[in-house]
Amino acid sequence: MDKKLNKMDSGVIEIDTNEVQLNWDEFEEKYQPLTNHLDKNASLSGYMFETYDDEYDFICEVHNETPERVWTYIESGDAPDESVVVNGLHIVGRLGYIVTQEGADTGQYISVQ
Repeated sequence: MDKKLNKMDSGVIEIDTNEVQLNWDEFEEKYQPLTNHLDKNASLSGYMFETYDDEYDFICEVHNETPERVWTYIESGDAPDESVVVNGLHIVGRLGYIVTQEGADTGQYISVQ
């Protein structure tokens, strides 16, 4: 999560986060996920890339060139069997990855539920 720390006059530190929450339809419309061309039976409507082998190699290639286009499908700690898509390449709790045509805005933490 991108956070900005500001020290206030009182000595208290304030944390600013620019968090955006989207539903799946808003995510598809705005960021245009790409179909997994390596696996015709990919999860998440055909958009998910796996976390290993050729699919992970592809994710790393995209991330090296345009990191704002990589998203991670992760387990959410909020409820059992709940997961969320967040912008960026994450390792902890990852279930898979998505690549989008449009990149996420820099400085935003975007979650898709």
